[in-house]
Amino acid sequence: MFIACLVAVLFYPFETIVVPEWKVRVVDRAFGKPVTNVVVTEGWRHHSIEIHRHDENRITDNQGYVYFPRRTVRASLLHRVAGMAVAALHVHGQSGPRAFIVVAGSYDSDTDYWPGKPLREIITVPPPQP
Repeated sequence: MFIACLVAVLFYPFETIVVPEWKVRVVDRAFGKPVTNVVVTEGWRHHSIEIHRHDENRITDNQGYVYFPRRTVRASLLHRVAGMAVAALHVHGQSGPRAFIVVAGSYDSDTDYWPGKPLREIITVPPPQP
């Protein structure tokens, strides 16, 4: 019975939050007006568990807002330990959850999410070109 429980705990895919739900407003930096109908991409990955990054594009609404749901990943304890060991072998590699937001046609260097860091609520971009 003990061995069956141990095996179940080692192989059960526990859920982990990679990035919480994220609502961000995109405004132009010249006038502070909302930027509407622009593509915003959220990228996320748990480097200790996943091999590939995930991306999703959404379009800002008429007030410049875009909403991304909470992102999760499932992995067993065995998978997590193996992932941390592999991540430790990469000197310049990352570990743990990471996410970012990119607004199409612009670059803002402080849109990364790290656990414990507050989510960015407003992103300023250059005014749209006519």
